Amino acid sequence: MSAEAVALEIGVDGARIEWSPDAQRALAAGGSAEPAWRLASEVDWDALESVSVVSAAFEDGRLLALVAGRPAGAEGHDAPPRGVLVQPDGEVVELAEALLSTEYDSEGAPSRIGLELYPELGGIPLRVAADRISPPRVATGAEATDMSFRLGGANGAGLLERISRA
Repeated sequence: MSAEAVALEIGVDGARIEWSPDAQRALAAGGSAEPAWRLASEVDWDALESVSVVSAAFEDGRLLALVAGRPAGAEGHDAPPRGVLVQPDGEVVELAEALLSTEYDSEGAPSRIGLELYPELGGIPLRVAADRISPPRVATGAEATDMSFRLGGANGAGLLERISRA
């Protein structure tokens, strides 16, 4: 698989996030000093309240990159997430639709997430579940929560990160 970066628009203000596949693969091996993603453009914090970023690597070689922006002043859900699934052969599958559900503990920290990933609109979703494995910490300017992931029988590791105006 090539080490080409994968980039996605956040969706509300045109800002982009770029993932390093090599850094994502390192997540499955217990992490890396290099962050899995970086902001590839400036974020308009007047348009966005926060951004959720999911980065995961699975034992079967698949990688998941997903981003969801919460518009400023939104009372409900984030803007629809955008995501890609990178296959073990390097094929990048842009998701037609993705749904992200976050469960929080009594202290307001993320404890588990569920994802429905639709490679094709109206198709059968791939389902991903993830559980927190350590308390949230501050990393790369974001609140990061280490998660254990499951996708179609494959275990994985990754992060749920939330970026907000500093």
